[in-house]
Parts: sequence; structure tokens; C-alpha cells
Amino acid sequence: MTKNLIAIEKLEEASRKDFKLTGCAARVSFSGGGSTSYGKSTYTSYGYQLGVYAYVCHVKELTTKIVGEYQTVLRININPDVVFGGNSLRPGTGDLSFSKTATTLMWSYDFPADALLGPNYESDRIKNPSKVSTYISESNLLAGRSSAYKSYHDDFLKLNAGNGYTENYMRGSLYDKVTENSYRLIDRRYLITKPGIPLLIPVSRKQYLQDMLEYFEIEKANFNYRVDELLKNSATNNSDFGIQQKKPGKRTKQHALNITKQRRLK
Repeated sequence: MTKNLIAIEKLEEASRKDFKLTGCAARVSFSGGGSTSYGKSTYTSYGYQLGVYAYVCHVKELTTKIVGEYQTVLRININPDVVFGGNSLRPGTGDLSFSKTATTLMWSYDFPADALLGPNYESDRIKNPSKVSTYISESNLLAGRSSAYKSYHDDFLKLNAGNGYTENYMRGSLYDKVTENSYRLIDRRYLITKPGIPLLIPVSRKQYLQDMLEYFEIEKANFNYRVDELLKNSATNNSDFGIQQKKPGKRTKQHALNITKQRRLK
């Protein structure tokens, strides 16, 4: 890990050999130790960071100080999360929602779509997950990496081929009218891939339909498993909330799935 990070540092230093920083200081740090799992494979994640810290004049001490927070930062992450937007965007979960009325006493439960619930679930979801649960959509890949919703597909093609960068606006918007008083904080993202090899490959319509048949069997079984579990727990739940849940009233069930037309890792 350290060997690779030192090599990255030397490459970064060489890239700016003719560039002189003024009014600021640059500081380098390494990080590592995390891991990312994709199906049956686990990858170690580590990173290189170059932060640029501005100099300021301390009013009372009349001396130059370095601001404690960087104004600009370059991060290079090795084996980053492909789905960057957090667990809520990861494919493979469904949601079972209940409501007694339209505005009160609403609650929900999740159930998985990656393997059958039961004693072997944790093992199966890692060793033999459903194919649909391993799909990654364009929106999954772009979450936290692009704010250009008018050209999302173009940005996806850039990242998928490792060709150029995308911009995610942390403050302001790509579509704002720029004035002399404008302030925008922009996060630029590059994905470096092997030349000529896309990060994700399309799933054929035939393969998608076949994988959905597998998914529907898992969905049906897990839906019934979760409902039986809820009924069993409800019978012994005598808390105030549990009693309110069991009172007669108009009840609707909504079943929403976090499955879209997606792409799968090669």
C-alpha cells in the first residue's frame, strides 16, 4: 500500500514541477485500511491527499498563520466505492410500508432481494447473491459524482470509460447564473480505468428478464417470510406503539423496490 502511495506522490510532484504555490502551503497525507466488497471479491481501499491551506495575517499577533482547513484538495482513492452515494443507493433491498391513515402511525420494514431470508442468508448473500442485486445503474454510478442532470448519460459515459471528469456542485449549481458575487464549491471526479475496458457493461434484455425471474422468486419468498415474522412479533408486542398497530383501522400496504434498469459489473 505505502509503496503505491509513494509512487503516486512522486507522480503528482512531477506533474507540477513548474508550478509555484504562493500565499498557501501544501500538505500531503496517506490513508488506508478500509475495504470494499463486490460480490465474492473484497478490495483494500487506501488514498493519497494533497491539501492546500491558505496563509492569513493574524490581526492581533500581526503574524502569518496557516488556516486549519484546506481551501482546495486533491484526493486519489485506490479501489474506491463504485456506488459512492451510500447504502441507501445500493441495489438489493426492498421496502415494505404500512400506514393506518394517510398521516399517522406509519412504519416500514426492509427485506432483502439479494438472497433468501433464513439461516443461510448471510452466507448466500456473499457467496451466491441474486444477479439483479449486483446490478449498478447509471444513477448509482453518478450519485455524488455529477450534478449535471441535463447531461447525465454523457457524464456516465465519461466515468465508465475513464475519459475525463464530472462535476458535483457542493454549493451553487452548474445552471446558476454566474455573477461577480457568485460562490460555488465544485467537486470534480475522475475514475481511472484500464484503457479500452469499461468499468460497467450493459446487461442484455434477455439476460435482464432471466435475472428478474430469479429475483421475483426471492421477492415472493422474502415478502412472505417478513410478513410472517411481523405477525409473530406483533402478537407479543404490548408496547404502546404495538397496541396502536394492532387496533382496527384502515390500513394500506405499499411495496416499493429499489430495482431499476441497471448495469452489472463485468
